[in-house]
Amino acid sequence: MEFKDKLKNLRLEKGMSQQELADKIYVSRSAIAKWENGLGYPSKDLYIALINFFGVGEDYFKTEKAENVIVEKNKYICVLKHILFVFIFAVAIISSFLIFSWFSSVSANDTQRMEKQAEKYLGYNDLSIIKTARKGDYLAALLVDSSNNYCMCVFDENKIFRNRWIAGGGKKSISEGKIASWNYGSPKQEAVLIFCAGKIPENVKYYSFVNGQTEYICSVNDSTVLDIFIIPYTYNINGFPVALDENKNPIQ
Repeated sequence: MEFKDKLKNLRLEKGMSQQELADKIYVSRSAIAKWENGLGYPSKDLYIALINFFGVGEDYFKTEKAENVIVEKNKYICVLKHILFVFIFAVAIISSFLIFSWFSSVSANDTQRMEKQAEKYLGYNDLSIIKTARKGDYLAALLVDSSNNYCMCVFDENKIFRNRWIAGGGKKSISEGKIASWNYGSPKQEAVLIFCAGKIPENVKYYSFVNGQTEYICSVNDSTVLDIFIIPYTYNINGFPVALDENKNPIQ
């Protein structure tokens, strides 16, 4: 005999309505109706209440079907709890990563934070940005400290938040008036060449460099240089800058 039949028989033996039984164990009449129609089962506490009220043994109401339903329900709840825990944990990890990625990078418009990142990365104090240049995934800044020491910092674009930048390279101690270069091969199989200088003599109007078999000639403006070149990676990522006069002749 199933649980629903056992419950209904006991109730009828006592000559009780569903509402009267519901009042005795402090549940709604619809709960009793649902149990007697096989649409649900009482919780553990309500099983005990029914046992005590009818004065039957602890195993009286237990049936294989009811027990299986309860076990499966508990398993389902356990699985849901694990899924919820994993979801919350994953959200927390992803959120932490995104927050860290955001705050460890800077906007190209936030000059002050760019200067602070460059100071930390290059080991300088009181840096000020003279000019910036951007090409592709790279942003470079030419900087000077309070003692007129020049340097250049390269910022890589944040891969998650576009137009936010993270200091990832650079060149220290750039001699005043001398054009320096900073070169490396990128993970995209490109040659990244950056030329930088401050307080260039007035007679220097251009500079040139050779990469592979190609010669590049660039102009000098405002006595400073900050140019980024991204060249398809071959076997040469070097470029030695040569200062040129107004006629594009090398200056000794």
